[in-house]
Amino acid sequence: MKLQDEDVSLICGLYASKWHLATMLIPLISKKIEEGEIITTILEETIEDEIKQLLQKINITKEEKTKIQNIGWVKSEKISEEQINVKDKKINVIITGNKENIDKNNKNLLKLLNKNIIKNKYVNIINLYEIEQINDINEILKKYDYIINTSGIHPKEEIYPNESNKEAKIS
Repeated sequence: MKLQDEDVSLICGLYASKWHLATMLIPLISKKIEEGEIITTILEETIEDEIKQLLQKINITKEEKTKIQNIGWVKSEKISEEQINVKDKKINVIITGNKENIDKNNKNLLKLLNKNIIKNKYVNIINLYEIEQINDINEILKKYDYIINTSGIHPKEEIYPNESNKEAKIS
């Protein structure tokens, strides 16, 4: 998606539990931090304990673990301009929760982008839906080109090959 001069990628994923969410995010976040990208969150539920416990079990440097822990894994209502107003770095905004919350946060974030309040031109918006709260996966998938799961970010057709036929199923 292009908004004025900004490149915005919309990515979605589904999670079954807070542990599943943490397991899915850690490899992606580790890679993004290594690439010098910024990570920020808007979380419906705190996952700080799950992140800390998972970090104890994986083999990454102490510095990486500290950076991941310091991202902010506590429940939050919205994002501040300061969190995303970083020049010349790619920003990854992780938003979790139900469809209404995610839609509201996306709208607010895109409004900031459209007003040119954010100086950064490259933003990944990663929307992670709690699977139990989704009635129609097709309604969600229509909005996205990419899917995140425990193996990373993929074009949606790789994960849901029938999506083009509007027959995607949660598996």
